[in-house]
Amino acid sequence: MPFLRRIPVQSSSIRSLAYEAGRQWMEIEFSSGHIYRYYEVPAEVFSEFLQAPSCGTYFHQHIRDVYPYDQLS
Repeated sequence: MPFLRRIPVQSSSIRSLAYEAGRQWMEIEFSSGHIYRYYEVPAEVFSEFLQAPSCGTYFHQHIRDVYPYDQLS
């Protein structure tokens, strides 16, 4: 499977985001270098995440502890 295209974001805690609409997968690359894949994430949530004034705040309020995930690296 090809790698998802990463979109860099301006955040002190998050380096980039990627989204696979067909599977509703979202990958988050944190500043630490760790990458997590979140499942069952609606496209609207990904879009809001990209446009959020603070990606870190949006992550803690709308992603973390909401969607199932795996750590990829």
